[in-house]
Amino acid sequence: MPRIVFLFCLFSVSLVQAQLPIAAKVAPYQGKPSIFLNDTPVTPMIYAMTDSPGGRWSWEEYPQRHLKQFTQAGFNLFMVSIWFQDIWRPDGRFNMDLVRRQMRGVLDANPNAAIIIRLHINAPFWWNTANPDECTRYADGPWLRDTTYWEARRYIEEDIRRLKIHSLASEKWKTETTQKLTQFCQELSALSEGNAVVGIHPCDGVSHEWHYWGFIDHEPDTSQPMTVYFQNWLKTKYKTEAALRVAWNNPAAGFTTLTVPDTAERNHFTDGLFRDPAVGRRVMDYFEAQHQVVADDIIHFCRTIKENWTRPILTGVFYGYYFMLFSRQVTGGHLKIDQVLRSPYVDYLSAPQSYWGGARNLGGSGQSRGLSAAARLHGKLFLDEMDDGTALGHPYDKAWKSTIPLDLIKLTRNTAQPLARGAGLWYYDFGPNFQGGWWDHPQLMQRITALKTLYDTHYAAPLNHPADVLVVYDTDHYYAYKNRWNPLSENSLDDFSTDLYRSGAAFDEVYLSDLKGLDIGKYKVVVFANTWRIDELTKAFIQKKVARDGRHLVWNYLPGYTNGQRNDLAMVSQLTGIKVAPFALPTTPKITLTAPDWPAVSFALKKGTVQPLAQLRDPKAATLAVYEGTNAVALTMKKEKTFTTYFCTLPLRAPELWRAIFSRAGVHLYVETNDVIHAGGGLLTLHTKTGGPKHVRLGNGKSVELNLPDGAATVVLDAATGAVLMQ
Repeated sequence: MPRIVFLFCLFSVSLVQAQLPIAAKVAPYQGKPSIFLNDTPVTPMIYAMTDSPGGRWSWEEYPQRHLKQFTQAGFNLFMVSIWFQDIWRPDGRFNMDLVRRQMRGVLDANPNAAIIIRLHINAPFWWNTANPDECTRYADGPWLRDTTYWEARRYIEEDIRRLKIHSLASEKWKTETTQKLTQFCQELSALSEGNAVVGIHPCDGVSHEWHYWGFIDHEPDTSQPMTVYFQNWLKTKYKTEAALRVAWNNPAAGFTTLTVPDTAERNHFTDGLFRDPAVGRRVMDYFEAQHQVVADDIIHFCRTIKENWTRPILTGVFYGYYFMLFSRQVTGGHLKIDQVLRSPYVDYLSAPQSYWGGARNLGGSGQSRGLSAAARLHGKLFLDEMDDGTALGHPYDKAWKSTIPLDLIKLTRNTAQPLARGAGLWYYDFGPNFQGGWWDHPQLMQRITALKTLYDTHYAAPLNHPADVLVVYDTDHYYAYKNRWNPLSENSLDDFSTDLYRSGAAFDEVYLSDLKGLDIGKYKVVVFANTWRIDELTKAFIQKKVARDGRHLVWNYLPGYTNGQRNDLAMVSQLTGIKVAPFALPTTPKITLTAPDWPAVSFALKKGTVQPLAQLRDPKAATLAVYEGTNAVALTMKKEKTFTTYFCTLPLRAPELWRAIFSRAGVHLYVETNDVIHAGGGLLTLHTKTGGPKHVRLGNGKSVELNLPDGAATVVLDAATGAVLMQ
């Protein structure tokens, strides 16, 4: 019996015999952060019930069925939802009986259950109505109406609307919620049902994912609580009003008189896609303060949980979303990720797997919306939320169609991806009509059982994630970047990343703020994806520590164009060592490779013109591509003494082009086709949309020939032998 399975069995038996409270923590295990229950490592695979009417209460018929199905599949970790809306009464009373019943329903289905509570701490609807001055206000218009209570619907259904919902900057909400959270933890940890609770996952914001209210279509938060927070944040940053006036280029600015920027200010751009810091600092400061509010709240509430539980407990949040954010990162994204990752009060981060078509569709990457390698670097566990639809239905898409064989293919891909990266996942059971039962089919449950066994076995092995490519993303440039869909936004992030997954190489993804803490030595290629804001210290580090040892560096669009104080193409040249010049096109930019011995590919932005735009004028660099219809150079390669630079003035696309760059740098390529590879944890997973013959080269050099039927497939191989473990 594999060691991890044996340990988990011992844990289960001891819990049944002794009925002991469970102490939980995240600690290193075999090269990755892992969940420990009573000091025993357990596989981070979880079954999570829906939060929706008809499937949210664990004691009811369908939830009991699904809890038992996953118990039979080998699961002992479960997640359920509790809303303050349902237990916090206007007279101050707390309905802990409902909480006990929710825990008891899980334990009835599995007496060995270890339970994580998804605790929705957003203010009850009655609180918002009673405290209008503490609620979010919107720069783009007044409230449409109050939020309303209707228990026969999902409470989150109207989160994206311009409604009366507490401000995340409200001290009154924070104080009263802290009191109730403290009471919740102290009372539940003293109950017998609380013995099985191993984690609390505080939720707030849009879709309980710590996005600012209404962020997709609206402009929060101009409320009095946010205004006061902004004023205090500025006092901390600038110290004196004289410094504030210089930074804002406004001799009338004052800490106590300023307000939150309105819509006109937020949408004012004088440098194409970029905000000029010389005239836009006020807006940049506001958005940074808003992101600080969210990080403050997360860390505060996780700390409150840990300090008021009677034994060690897991705390984690939905945070660190980076992909598929509707080009609204600065309004409602997660840009203070570095602070949350460094907090000792946060054990794990979680995010759904990306909803982007190139990620979720057949042939796609199956990737998370977050950067699990960045979490791993900071000792945090990353948990994917696997909420992909099946042939049994889809709650959002009434035209949804699938088949059980196709479901098995995606299910295997989606589960294998986090394992390869030293992460975990939960299956979130939206199910038909949100009521659960997405996998309530014999073949699907049989596959989940097999995946659980596979995960148990290989999770006990060292991670050995074999990445020799590093991809670096930035957060801070968003404060000065256009916060709406634009021709660059999809290509520089979602399409860009899914192409990398089809390059045949294994890679790590981190934030620019992580770069100085990394062991760069293992990486043969460093890709700077969207690092358009780079300060002088980071620039010096890159030039001294990264651009060396024969490494290949890939730059996209305008790296280092802003340092947070000014925008300047000259800084791009200084950073990259490639001479750049301004350029303009009246049409959508498109790049066509013209160099011999390079793949004949073209790629373009989405429809629309782009400014600022650059062309490359460096006689020492080899021209690889030009803008279509011009002689202006758009992609070059320049060999220096100790490193090689590639510079593309648009986000570099096409898996074939990535493979050409990687092969020249000596990167190991598992396949030479545009199929998705996930490597790590002793496994190699290949996902393909086309099927047919596949030549796979393992990391040890061994070749494996696969002859797959036409159409989509996911194949899991033993990374050392090439044996097919699952298909």
